[in-house]
Amino acid sequence: NRVLVPAEVAVRNRVAHVILLLDTGASQTVLHRPAIANLPVKDGEKGQAQVAGGHTIPAEQVKVRYFEVGPFRENAVDVVLLDPVSPDLPFDGLLGNDFLREHPYNVDYTNEVLYWNLENE
Repeated sequence: NRVLVPAEVAVRNRVAHVILLLDTGASQTVLHRPAIANLPVKDGEKGQAQVAGGHTIPAEQVKVRYFEVGPFRENAVDVVLLDPVSPDLPFDGLLGNDFLREHPYNVDYTNEVLYWNLENE
């Protein structure tokens, strides 16, 4: 039961297309470093992120010029950069609640499809 969501991330004049795992348990949107390695990301605030299971891993909070998912584009967005736990993951990060709570949606888990509720936008 996973839903993968395409997204676009921009830093300065460069863009990366990524696939994110919808994760309602993630408080912030997370990008794996290799997925945006071609973007000129400035160093951000280094810290720790708590992952499933309760342990912590090194993380870095950075700002991107924009973050676009479906019909929504957010400008000057903070995201968390992490090294992926495995090189074989079929996604480039996590679409977290910082984005999801601002953009109502419904999930069809059977067909692994995300529907955006555009009535209030």
